[in-house]
Amino acid sequence: MLAHLLLLTATRLEELCQLTTDDVAIEQGHWQLRIANGQDTHTGAHIKNSASARRLMIPMGVLPHLDTWLNERIASGGSIFPDLTADKYGNLGTAVGKRLNRRLRKLLGPDRRLV
Repeated sequence: MLAHLLLLTATRLEELCQLTTDDVAIEQGHWQLRIANGQDTHTGAHIKNSASARRLMIPMGVLPHLDTWLNERIASGGSIFPDLTADKYGNLGTAVGKRLNRRLRKLLGPDRRLV
């Protein structure tokens, strides 16, 4: 689901990895993802800079399995991606970013300018 969200929102990997169920809401037929600094959400999340704080809208029904998955995550509470573990710097997206880059290199070839 992370790859789907990255494609739909064009947001930074780490910003998505640190989302909690408090950051996800349904508003007027759209999923609303709140990208905010931890000081504003009391979650400890961090964003690149204050201008990065925003709300992203994804129309419901674009990917039905995404709707189901987000509903399940909201029902469970806590982190949207509970299986991710932080690296020594507290970043949740490091390992998954490496896996994603390896897969993209397999698809696109060894040219590092593409990935």
